[in-house]
Amino acid sequence: MAMTYSSLNSNRQGHQAQPLPPLFRDDEGVEMTKVMKHAVLFFCLLTVVGAAAAGDCWVSAVENPGTGFGDTMTAKRHAPMLASLRKGEAALRADPVINAIPDVRYQQHLGLGTPAHPGAPKSAQSTIFLHKPEYWQGKCGLVKGADITHFVELELLLNNLDALEEQAVGRSEQRVDKVKFFYEPRRIGSSDGHPIYERNDSNRLLFITSGNLPPYVPVTLGEYLDAWHRWMEAERSESQGDMQQLSSNQEWKAYIVQLGKTDPKAAAEMQRDMEDAARLAQGGDVQGNEEWNELQRLRRVLTPAQRTQPVYINQEAVELYRFGHVSADAEGATAVVKINPALWAGKRSDNEVRVVALQVLIQDGESSRRSGADRWLERVDVRPYRSLLTGEVK
Repeated sequence: MAMTYSSLNSNRQGHQAQPLPPLFRDDEGVEMTKVMKHAVLFFCLLTVVGAAAAGDCWVSAVENPGTGFGDTMTAKRHAPMLASLRKGEAALRADPVINAIPDVRYQQHLGLGTPAHPGAPKSAQSTIFLHKPEYWQGKCGLVKGADITHFVELELLLNNLDALEEQAVGRSEQRVDKVKFFYEPRRIGSSDGHPIYERNDSNRLLFITSGNLPPYVPVTLGEYLDAWHRWMEAERSESQGDMQQLSSNQEWKAYIVQLGKTDPKAAAEMQRDMEDAARLAQGGDVQGNEEWNELQRLRRVLTPAQRTQPVYINQEAVELYRFGHVSADAEGATAVVKINPALWAGKRSDNEVRVVALQVLIQDGESSRRSGADRWLERVDVRPYRSLLTGEVK
């Protein structure tokens, strides 16, 4: 029940006074005098009012009606997820840390979409753009094009850990399948037991998960090498197909013949290129075969115990072979990890919220530091955001 002035003075009405909470006691448990109580209450009210008045105003929110499902976010089947998003939107607007950021106008951008990860429920997000006074317009508006001038984004993400996967291992090769490995982010602290990570100087993340599960787990050496086998096999097949097409191209052959009449040297070079293409089409790439053969050798000699060990990589190892790896204590070693599949385990609906992520994306470092916006995650009260979780892992 909320504390009121009348409850603090219930003795005047002949009622027995209730013990005061710790805020209204001194260090030895003695209740404060009436004057001290009033002073504390005034200070608390002043703090709350001051925090709310620091930011200028909340500009009308922008909503992306599309969902990726072929309908809009207001469709009946999205109602539970939309309700969670609205609750998150309200939590952001009421966040005292955000409202204490001085001399800004806030604008939220909301959206709801398809699953961000294999096996995950739908995703949703609410992103706040913070705008400095030079981009304000009217009583509570923004100049045209203000979206590209904000100095920081404060973001709420539901069931979406994409930001972790941006530092991908084998980025170009991962298009072959849905497996995504990434470098382990640096943990810089926590808020009420929830980890805070830093990917770089401009990006920090806090994760709240059902069952307090870790947001990511180690990749084993076995699955790492198996993934590289799939990626490189697809790469070789695609390359050989391209080379077969080139080596059998009659128009190019005819062109080389004609070129030989006017520029024999250039024609000879192109003929060698065609022969190289034919050799590659037959799997004759010596360098490529060396890498491929080393990968197959490693996969053959690994013991079952070795296959289950977490994998670490460093710059030197991946320069030698793309799938190179090192021991955990090697210089510059970084763990390779993946999104924790247990986050989405068990029976669930498509509208459950299993993960809540809070993210700071800094566009202008000086303005972000000066305003304190870059420290949101260290200061935030996570309870309103933790209440957005709707599904527990069974």
